[in-house]
Amino acid sequence: MKLALDRLRSYYAGNPVRIRAALVAVLGFLAPYVPRVAEFAGNELVVGGLVAAVAILLGEGAQRKEDAKTAEAAASAQTE
Repeated sequence: MKLALDRLRSYYAGNPVRIRAALVAVLGFLAPYVPRVAEFAGNELVVGGLVAAVAILLGEGAQRKEDAKTAEAAASAQTE
């Protein structure tokens, strides 16, 4: 079990996009099965909308990080 957890940790450690995608996947998977989520949201359409909104927001954050990395690499390449 420890080996499996170490492998997962190393897989996700260097990539925040993977972590965010995993969070959205877990939320999307558990939402229909957790009664509190259904009670809070009212119906499955609202739950789906919430999952989509979380995915979009996390994706936007990930894209900004990647854009910053690209701009940094381009600036570094110009100075060389």
